[in-house]
Amino acid sequence: SLATRGHRLRRREIVVVDHPRDVARLGLPPVVAMSFLLPHLRTGWAVDQAILNEEDRVVVVRFGHDYCPVCMQMDEALSKVAEKVKNFAVVYLVDITEVPDFNTMYELYDPCTVMCFFRNKHIMIDL
Repeated sequence: SLATRGHRLRRREIVVVDHPRDVARLGLPPVVAMSFLLPHLRTGWAVDQAILNEEDRVVVVRFGHDYCPVCMQMDEALSKVAEKVKNFAVVYLVDITEVPDFNTMYELYDPCTVMCFFRNKHIMIDL
């Protein structure tokens, strides 16, 4: 564990892991991911269809990993608003390792990227 390597974990310290198996290996408590509350798109075709077939609502897609701490925070925020915005937006999650089709096309280099589409066009939203 990190403690045996001379590192001491403070109670509120955030530890970033590369893979879920590292959580157990490092002796860390499991983290409850919010990603189970939102629909996942598991293929490139499913992503394309979700964007193409939605005519009246904005399609919000979170590209990333379910086990990434940054993505977990984003998933929590998105799951809190998904019900409130269901009349004008739909939210999906895409694992960029499971569906690598869009990594180059959309330049997905950050651990967590949220993109919005309306009528099959990428749109920018200022918050």
